[in-house]
Amino acid sequence: MEKTVPGTPQQNGVAERMNRTINERARSMRLHSGLPQTFWADAVHTAVYLINRGPSVPLEFRLPEEVWRGKEVQLSHLKVFGCVSYVHINSDARNKLEAKSKKCFFIGYGDEEFGFRFWDDQNRKIIRSRNVIFNEKVMYKDRSSEETEMADSDTSPQRSEFIRLEGLPDVTKQNNNQESLQEDSSTFVPTSTQEDAEQLEPAVRRESSQDQLNSPAELSSM
Repeated sequence: MEKTVPGTPQQNGVAERMNRTINERARSMRLHSGLPQTFWADAVHTAVYLINRGPSVPLEFRLPEEVWRGKEVQLSHLKVFGCVSYVHINSDARNKLEAKSKKCFFIGYGDEEFGFRFWDDQNRKIIRSRNVIFNEKVMYKDRSSEETEMADSDTSPQRSEFIRLEGLPDVTKQNNNQESLQEDSSTFVPTSTQEDAEQLEPAVRRESSQDQLNSPAELSSM
């Protein structure tokens, strides 16, 4: 054990540098999530948890946790600090009409190998669970804007959007023009037909009268 003079942290540079690294990471994670300063201990605990599972230069880029325990470390369970999480509620803690999950915020990892720690902002308490759905794109600081967007989407009426297509023919106008032409053609009578009918009718009458006049003469001659 090496002793140092009080007020001279430079004599213990390795430990002091690690303390600064932990402090910087904890501050960055807490500010990024928007959690209050009361969660500084959870941020420090999470920072140490991540450092022990990150590559280390003195250990030839091996993970400190693997070197300490002698077995491979899984990293698939790592999540963003302060993100929105939906924790499952057991069936014995709710009735059939209540929601199956509650909205919380991720604040760290459990002491055991599995499990996460969450902040229940509605009930103002810390809970621990492993049956969770994470939304790592939404943080604690975004909770007010998310609730506002959900409220606006529920109250605002749905509006249909129309897209105007330029350069396309107006089918409605073409159909109307075709219908009007069909109606006009059904009621239209050519004037030439009427005049021809009037001219043919007197000629037919003259021919019939001549046949009646000629018939007695022909009979007498016979």
